[in-house]
Amino acid sequence: MLMRLASIKLAGFKSYVEPTTIELPHNLTVIVGPNGCGKSNVVDAFRLVIGESQASQLRGDDLESMIFDGSDSRAPAGRASVELLFDNEDFRIQGPFAQYSEISLKRELYRDTPSKFYLNGKRCRRKDIRDLVLSAGFSARGYAVIPQGLIAQLVISKPEELRTHLEDAAGVSKYRDRRRDTEKKIQSASQNLERVKDHAEELQRQISHLQRQSREAARFTQLKDKERLLKAKLLALEMQTLKEENDAHQARVDELNSALQHEQEKLTTKSSEIAARRTQETELSDQFHNIQGQSYQARAHLSRLEESIASKERRNKELKTEQVVLENRIQTDRQVIEKTERKLAELQGQYQDLVAKRDRAKLSVLETKTEFEQTKTQNFAEKQKWDEIVQNYNATERDYELQNAQLQRLKDEITHIEEEFVRLEPDTQLTLKSSEVNLLQSELEQLQVDYDKHANKLKKSHEQLTQLEQEEGKHESERERLHTDLYNLGEKRSALKTIVENGLGLDSTALEERTVRDSELKKYPRLGEQIEVLPGWERAIETLLASSISAFVVPSLKKGLSKMDCDRADGIAMVEPIDSTNNQHASLGSVIQQGNDLIAAIHPNVFITDTLDEALEMRDSLDRDATVLTKSAIILGKHWIKLPDTLQVKNSILECRAQLDEVTIEFHECESNLQEILQEISQRKRIMAETRDTGRNLQEEVTRIQNAISTRRVELERAQNKHLDRVQQRTEAIEQRTRLQEREQSVTSQLKQTQEDIVLLGQTLDQLGTKRSHLAVRQQELDNLLNEALQKERSAREHFQSIDSSCIEMKARMDSLVTGVERTSKDLTERVSRINGVTNDLSMGQKTLLEQTQQRAQATTNLSEIEEQLQSVIQSRDELQQILRTCLTAENQYRLKTEAMQQDLYSLRERVVETNSKKVYLIAEIEKLQYETEQIVELLDDEEHEEKLTSSLTRIQTRLERLGAVNLAAQSDLDRMVAEYEAVIERVNDLQTSHTMLEEAMLKIDNESLHLFHATLSKANSDFQDLFKSLFGGGNAQLQLTGDDPLTAGISMQVNPPGKQVKTISQLSDGEKALTALAFIFAMFRLNPSPVCVLDEVDAPLDEHNVFRFVSLIQEMAQEIQFLLISHDRVTMQHADSLIGVTMEESGVSRFVSVDLESRLAEEVELTPE
Repeated sequence: MLMRLASIKLAGFKSYVEPTTIELPHNLTVIVGPNGCGKSNVVDAFRLVIGESQASQLRGDDLESMIFDGSDSRAPAGRASVELLFDNEDFRIQGPFAQYSEISLKRELYRDTPSKFYLNGKRCRRKDIRDLVLSAGFSARGYAVIPQGLIAQLVISKPEELRTHLEDAAGVSKYRDRRRDTEKKIQSASQNLERVKDHAEELQRQISHLQRQSREAARFTQLKDKERLLKAKLLALEMQTLKEENDAHQARVDELNSALQHEQEKLTTKSSEIAARRTQETELSDQFHNIQGQSYQARAHLSRLEESIASKERRNKELKTEQVVLENRIQTDRQVIEKTERKLAELQGQYQDLVAKRDRAKLSVLETKTEFEQTKTQNFAEKQKWDEIVQNYNATERDYELQNAQLQRLKDEITHIEEEFVRLEPDTQLTLKSSEVNLLQSELEQLQVDYDKHANKLKKSHEQLTQLEQEEGKHESERERLHTDLYNLGEKRSALKTIVENGLGLDSTALEERTVRDSELKKYPRLGEQIEVLPGWERAIETLLASSISAFVVPSLKKGLSKMDCDRADGIAMVEPIDSTNNQHASLGSVIQQGNDLIAAIHPNVFITDTLDEALEMRDSLDRDATVLTKSAIILGKHWIKLPDTLQVKNSILECRAQLDEVTIEFHECESNLQEILQEISQRKRIMAETRDTGRNLQEEVTRIQNAISTRRVELERAQNKHLDRVQQRTEAIEQRTRLQEREQSVTSQLKQTQEDIVLLGQTLDQLGTKRSHLAVRQQELDNLLNEALQKERSAREHFQSIDSSCIEMKARMDSLVTGVERTSKDLTERVSRINGVTNDLSMGQKTLLEQTQQRAQATTNLSEIEEQLQSVIQSRDELQQILRTCLTAENQYRLKTEAMQQDLYSLRERVVETNSKKVYLIAEIEKLQYETEQIVELLDDEEHEEKLTSSLTRIQTRLERLGAVNLAAQSDLDRMVAEYEAVIERVNDLQTSHTMLEEAMLKIDNESLHLFHATLSKANSDFQDLFKSLFGGGNAQLQLTGDDPLTAGISMQVNPPGKQVKTISQLSDGEKALTALAFIFAMFRLNPSPVCVLDEVDAPLDEHNVFRFVSLIQEMAQEIQFLLISHDRVTMQHADSLIGVTMEESGVSRFVSVDLESRLAEEVELTPE
């Protein structure tokens, strides 16, 4: 069993907007459904995944059109995906995926980005999937997938297309691809060989140029060596001069060093004396600082004593003031205590009187409270009787009001029912009108007719536009071809023109150009432009003329010479025509079609022969000045012979000029054809623009009609709904009127009962009102008594509270006075204690002040003694500083003199260093010139002085300047170029060998593919005949080659159904063509079985008898091959292993439905007539 297709998953692809999975559990599955429901979209999805990239092959404008484009009820999808799941249990697929038992192939399409391929869930290239399915035996355009309509076109295909199918089945495709690759390699190798040969020739020219540069470089090197020696001698002379100067400087340095040493000794002695004086100054400064420190300490101690004394005086003054204040406050406190104690005794007597009054008021409060409670109890009993009567009255009154409200509600309801009767009366009398609905339906049908008409026009416009675009593509291809041809012819014409101009001297040297430009000869033609010869004699005539072919053709030599300066006319040739009619040697004129008079002027005695043997036979009869010219460009005289130059023969100017004329004609013809194509393209574009405008207008009209249809559909639906609403409204009105009549009777009965209840409640309410009036009077009397008792009780309570408040207030005042006496006594005790402390502090402060006054006097005496010592030290220090300044002045004079001598010495030493630096520089320069200093000094002669050497150097440099720019690397470049040339020659040999091997490989590929193709053709012919007889029930069929070359010849079918003799396939009926194509396809399956075969309505042209034959053959092959058929035929459905139904209940959306095969077959049996 081969690898099989397990399922197909679709989502967003064409009409399959929802995710859909097609399970394929059997080997013979048939997809059924009405036309236009999306069955063939399954075949397109299968081809899309296995690598089909042209949307036209998938019945679309572009790949974006494969994505669901929306419908009336659904929005367009943003992406589409198709996934094929293969069962690889037998591991038919080879390569890296051979190990997987299941293989998933998936492709996703997007509107704005390129599509993506997935292999087992991983991103891959389209080539990876294509190679994978090819290894399994099928492809997107192979014989395993036959889309709708292709079965009829297969038998009328071109022979080359039939051969392609046969080669795919035979496995020759790989040889075809290998042969194509080999041809590309051979072409590449040939191009590389030509390029490398051109490179070798260029290298030869460069080697010649470098050899000349190498000789110039050798002369340049010799002069450079002499220049280098002269420069070295000049440097040596300069170095000797520097040596003499250096010796004089060194003697002066030694003299200055001696004088400087003497002055430095004087400076050292004076510096030692200054150091000793500075030591004495330091000691005096230390003594000064010590005494000054003692002075600071004494002054600080004196200041502290004075501050302490002042502080003690201020403190004693403060204590005396505080003592006086405390004595005054003690006297005041004692007076306050005596006054408060007298006030307290008076308040205690008043307080006892208030307590007695409070007790009497409290007893009065208790008596009035008892009287109030008795009155309150009697009032409460009467209040309960009043509340009971009031509650009964209120309850009866509420019932009365409720009954009145009920009565009013029932009256309102009766009024409402009467109003509803009036409102429903028009609804019960509604008339049902359907004329508006009928009118809208007729308008909608007319719009649909207009839509179909315009849609057909739009479709035809699109088809016309598609045809025009295809024709435009063909014209664009033709335009590109003509552009390419025109460019190639232009290049070829330019190359030939350059060759001719170079050969005729039209692009000669600058000297000749100047000569011709200065003269008037440039207006005369060249000899090579004026002659025409018979084809085949161009090289011979050009060899005969040699350099004379570029001569100017002038009317007369005298006139030509008068037009130019003969002194500057180097290499200029001129020729004048002569009369050649009397020339007895007319044999040369037989091959000269034009310009014989010009050639005769240069070569008057020339014979022509076709071969060298004939020329040799004529040699004995020739005069001394006669020559013989052969067709192979050999020139023979009586005693001499000249063979043709190979290079000259290779680039014949006359042949090139003849080719130039032909190419110019072709160029103008091509240019004219291009203009015609451009005009045709312009006209096509104009027609396409008009067609697009028409299509755009039709599209707008179709859109307008679609909008109108949608509007009419909405209006129709509204009218229908309105009609239904009116019917329902009338029915509901009748029913509601019946319910209202019943309700009216019930409400009238309730109204009568409510009126009777209201009369009884009015009587009861009057009786309760009378009782409530009597009780209200009694209740008023009791309330008055209760208010009087309450007023008495409240007055007694207020009197008691007033007396009690006075008692509390007086008690508080007494407590406050006691607290004040206690606080004042406490303050008095504290102040007595404080005044004793202040007296003691004042005594101690007087004693301390006396002691500090004595210390201040002693500190003042010590400070005077210290200041006297400080003045003595300052005087000694000033005397020492005067001596030190004298010493410093002397030292400064010695130092200035020493520095001046050091400066002179430094200058001399700098000169010495500079001289040495120059000497080192000169030595380095001599070494740069590749000489040793001692060597150059020895080479110097006494007679060689600077002027002589400079003169010689100038002469050599002048000669070097005359040489100009010299390539010193010429020799190394020459060696490198020679090595490169040898490598290029080796490369040429390798390329020639490679070219030969590739040609042998191509021959081997042709032999192998030819052998395999012949074997396959024989087997395919046999299988085609068997299958043809099986499907037709007899007849003959054969596959034949259409050409003599077995490598390129196509395949044609020769068929004769039973009882017929046909000459061409076109004479067959559609059914016979379909059976013939099926026989060819199944023959390919016998050669190379594919695991899956997809056939889309291939049985449509067949009658029932032939369908039985077709299905029988399918069932036989289904044992090994999985078939997926799309069919409308009942017989095909009956023989299927499983059926898959496709429906389009929702506009533009396809769905799969399950089909019960057994029930379907049972129905078919019932419907089949006996």
